[in-house]
Amino acid sequence: MSDNFKQISKGIDLSPQSADPTSPVDGDFYFSDGTARAIGLWQYKDAVWAAIAGTGGVGSGGSSSLKNLTTLGYTLSDETVFNSTFTTDLSGWTVGAGNTWVAPGYLQQTYSGGGGPASQVVATITGRTYSFSGTSRMTSGSGTAFIRIYNGTDSSGTLLLQTSNTTTSWVVQTGSFVATSGTVFIQLYNGGDPVTMQFDDISLKERVPNAYTVINPDDHGKVINIDSYSGNVPVILPAPSAGFIVTIKDYTGNASIGKISVSMTGNLDGAPSVETLRTNYTAATFISNGTNWFRIGRFYGNGILARGIFGGGLPSNSAVIDYISIPTASNATSFGSLSVGRIQLGAYSSAVRGLFVGGSTGSDSNLIDYVSFLTLANATSFGTLTVARLYVAGCGSATRGVAAGGDQATVLKNTIDYVTFATTGNAINFGNLTVARSGTGALSSPTRGVWAGGNDGAETALMDYVTIASTGNATNFGNLTAARNYECGASSSTRGLFAGGGAAGVVNVDYITIATAANAINFGSLAAARTQLAGCSSPLRAVFAGGYDGAGAALNMVYFTIASLGNSTTFGNLTVARRAFGGCSNVHGGL
Repeated sequence: MSDNFKQISKGIDLSPQSADPTSPVDGDFYFSDGTARAIGLWQYKDAVWAAIAGTGGVGSGGSSSLKNLTTLGYTLSDETVFNSTFTTDLSGWTVGAGNTWVAPGYLQQTYSGGGGPASQVVATITGRTYSFSGTSRMTSGSGTAFIRIYNGTDSSGTLLLQTSNTTTSWVVQTGSFVATSGTVFIQLYNGGDPVTMQFDDISLKERVPNAYTVINPDDHGKVINIDSYSGNVPVILPAPSAGFIVTIKDYTGNASIGKISVSMTGNLDGAPSVETLRTNYTAATFISNGTNWFRIGRFYGNGILARGIFGGGLPSNSAVIDYISIPTASNATSFGSLSVGRIQLGAYSSAVRGLFVGGSTGSDSNLIDYVSFLTLANATSFGTLTVARLYVAGCGSATRGVAAGGDQATVLKNTIDYVTFATTGNAINFGNLTVARSGTGALSSPTRGVWAGGNDGAETALMDYVTIASTGNATNFGNLTAARNYECGASSSTRGLFAGGGAAGVVNVDYITIATAANAINFGSLAAARTQLAGCSSPLRAVFAGGYDGAGAALNMVYFTIASLGNSTTFGNLTVARRAFGGCSNVHGGL
């Protein structure tokens, strides 16, 4: 029966229902919450309801075994340790007395009457499995070369892994552990005095689960159960085959930790696409007509649809937070209030939390406060920035938010600091922008954060980027099509848009391909000149709100389809006209 599905309602977002729809006609379908029928997607065909993807009823193909790190195997991520090979120096490492760089590229520790270890804090993701390897040897004296990894940011945390070597030969030692927080502390340490030892190739890489390829015909009609707690899981649909249907399900409720990305040959609902499940217990059902794929249902589990939020702004140190549903062009709705009203602030977000950072309350602020996207409520204190500043710009990944630039008491800052979304606390130093400046626009992919434009004493076109999962100074990315400040960024996972800006406002919208450092290209135009606007995005849409229109704070919002060059389309109005405020979403390109 599922093979006869009528493509009259493809792409509808489904909410679970407790009862059959009334007066059904052939081709209707709905997601049962388990009350009237077994949990799953049901279709009305030939005067009966049949389960086309779920746990019971005619047409159900059953469920797959659980697909996770253990069953899929893994590959290793890029290196997470900065300067892991000590090629030319000891940059990126905090070193005590007695640590020196020696050719051809080692860290050497010499202890005689005292000395200190070498260490580095490395970002991790809670629940993910990491593989470690390191090389060490003794060169003189009697002792032990220890490599220790602790949970947290110093050696007071739980010891997760330790290796030791007492020989004069180079020994490669390996191990693995499951991260229990957003950082680990790697320490290279001696166990003797006097002694000289050397370390090299200190490596820490995440174990990334391999893709699961859906099998035709074995998986036809099945629910493919995915556990992404140990890392993002790619799923690959088979070549299009008429009538083939499958449901991909976050079975363990971990998609907000590790996203599930579903890729395919051919179009999805008329356009090339990758479907990403990032809300806990989400499920999506796909059917093929032999050439392309169609999304016939999506259950959002215990999450919400794509939501964007805007907070603070002028006039009057606003505390307003309002929200929109990004797929639906309409007016914003009240969400709550900031913990402290302020202007000229930035924002960044995970799939669960939205954070507002810095700004001015009348004096420069270091405040970070947050809301949970799921719950309409006032913001709560999260922590503080490393430096109080206004006109700071933020972006991030699923786990980490990164804020850069700004000014403090009119002094331009090159500061970059970061937070781990899952854990409230103060920001940690990340590195520096290539040039100190204020009023940049920011956006991200899951890997990179990019800051564009701003004022470094004059309006600039400069763009910088960082790798979000590491720490270190920014690198030049390229230039905007024209110098300007106070512009706003929004992105999908691959393409970023920078809109508006300038002293009096411009209509310019530029775009970049985030993975490729290069100059920006013209994308289209805003409906009217704007500066000091705020933005948010989904994988499909970038929404830009408010700003200064030359006469005062603007009320309206516009949007762009990120994949298609062109001019803006009207979205709706904010609850209150304002400018110099922050925006973020639970489905932006960094997730």
